[in-house]
Amino acid sequence: MAVPWRPCGRVVRVRMDDGWVVLECPVAPPPGAVVSLVRDGRPVGRARATARRAAGYVIAEILDGQPVAGDSIGAAP
Repeated sequence: MAVPWRPCGRVVRVRMDDGWVVLECPVAPPPGAVVSLVRDGRPVGRARATARRAAGYVIAEILDGQPVAGDSIGAAP
């Protein structure tokens, strides 16, 4: 049985020039899922999960905003 995905985790690396972030997630969002990135309780951007993942980490494409390492993954926008 698949575990349903719930928004949780954090940004651990940001490559703004390349347009991606690395998300650390106990349960990874499915490829194509858009997540909100939150800092101090406020949305700061959005990212789309890719199929690139390994051992609790997911590469996500930055859609908008200025994420930084330490930002949290919030509910879908």
